[in-house]
Amino acid sequence: MTLSLTHSLGYGGDPLHYAGGGSFVFASGNVVKRLTWENGTTSSTSLKAEGIGVGTLAMHPNRTHLVMAERGNQALVSLFSHDQDGNMVREDELPGAGLIDIDCMCFAADGQSLVTVSSLPDFKVAVWDWANDRETPIAAGTAPGEVKQCGFNPVNPYQLAFSGGGILYICKLVTANAGQEQELELDFLAVQTPTSDVTYVSMVWSGDGRLFATTTDGGLWNIDLQQCVVAGDSTVISADAGVKCNLLATEEHIICWCSDGSIAWIGLKTLAEGHRIKMPLADGVSLVSACLADGRFESLFVGASYGSLYYLEVKQRMPDGAFEENEEEPSAVTIKDADAICGEVQSCSHHSLKRIVTSHGAHINSICPANTGDTVASAGKDGSVIIWDSLSGLPLAVQRIGRPVTSLASHPFEPLLAAGDTAGFVYMVDVGLHSKLKCRSNFRLFKEPIAALSFNDDG
Repeated sequence: MTLSLTHSLGYGGDPLHYAGGGSFVFASGNVVKRLTWENGTTSSTSLKAEGIGVGTLAMHPNRTHLVMAERGNQALVSLFSHDQDGNMVREDELPGAGLIDIDCMCFAADGQSLVTVSSLPDFKVAVWDWANDRETPIAAGTAPGEVKQCGFNPVNPYQLAFSGGGILYICKLVTANAGQEQELELDFLAVQTPTSDVTYVSMVWSGDGRLFATTTDGGLWNIDLQQCVVAGDSTVISADAGVKCNLLATEEHIICWCSDGSIAWIGLKTLAEGHRIKMPLADGVSLVSACLADGRFESLFVGASYGSLYYLEVKQRMPDGAFEENEEEPSAVTIKDADAICGEVQSCSHHSLKRIVTSHGAHINSICPANTGDTVASAGKDGSVIIWDSLSGLPLAVQRIGRPVTSLASHPFEPLLAAGDTAGFVYMVDVGLHSKLKCRSNFRLFKEPIAALSFNDDG
């Protein structure tokens, strides 16, 4: 029997990559999912991989090509053409990029070069002139250690930055003589940390060729590229050492998105905080990915752990910390329906945060048919039952139950679900109307968690 993966339901936390036209892509098991948010609705398409799982992705700056790395005996790096309608067609492969897996990849700002970095055991770094030669990289070497993030200097494609294992590296492509020919080699230099008790977390290049990085103490630093040290004082993003601060760069701001749900806009000219919001995340849920989208003021797509995806629309220019007299101060933030399946959950004068995909806020404990067309029900440790459209892979309805749900069973012919929880209660949920699920009854059978449920044949 051959199994074919049709959809992954929800979002698993992999990095988001903007694909243009209100769409973004991310890896989900052995498929690449492409979600499009348009006029308040979400649509989905997918691309199946051939290996044992998608490792990482990279999107061309012009969104004309997508590179996908697949895990296997030899890491398979495939190049796909990509258009605004979401069509992805395999064009070629880049051989010999790594032995098992690729940890990170990215294109240069002008789209001419591509860098791939493999994982253990070889830590191979390869720079490709991918449009002209897909057989041999123009430069290759071995990274000094684990690398999870990479990026080209936008104004100097012969300079890159790498980050991983708490260490930040600056790498230059230098010319070396090999007999009568000249070749490019990779020259790595580690950037000294500001103090011995911190390590680097994230890094980003600004459009004018400056390198910024965050450290484990919540500081944002500008890096001196000549001396390979931090320059000046830090901008404090978070005083909580347990919060991971990640970075994006726009024309006017460094955007710091943090694991605790905070998003701060730091002015590139001032290196001062202009505005900050705090997303209404449930306990135990954190931000795990973000990517810039289109729009006059560069909106964002944001992904949270355990499955929710958001569109953060920036409605007007964010302050840059200069405190100009004619600059409008953002209004107070209004929290709306934080549990909405889709729709606005937070807003102010400068932003609107909309949930576009929901999923469970913790591990999924049970799944079964929902008996209402092509639908599937899932139950989670977060105390929710979600009805999914199995054709589109999108959620249709959510029923919140107070305690973690341990098991589900569908009625043999009625639109009913039985759900059991950790306290021994069983709930009968009417799923006939997705717009309004109803818990028709509940009763306690045991003092211990419900391990399994099943209806008999006649219901």
